[in-house]
Amino acid sequence: GSGRVTAVADVFDALTSDRVYRPALPVATALDMLRQRRGSHFDPDYLDAFFDNIDEVLDLRASFN
Repeated sequence: GSGRVTAVADVFDALTSDRVYRPALPVATALDMLRQRRGSHFDPDYLDAFFDNIDEVLDLRASFN
């Protein structure tokens, strides 16, 4: 279970963070990309939980930036 949670969080963080090879993507774009991979790359239950708590995710992320 924890690996599936980490996968969602890690990909979201990677997509929305600046990298040396590309700028951060907008949050809406990253969320669309995650949604498109629901059931193929991401466990639907864990992705749904992520989206159900997206406000808390964004608040937590902002507290580190």
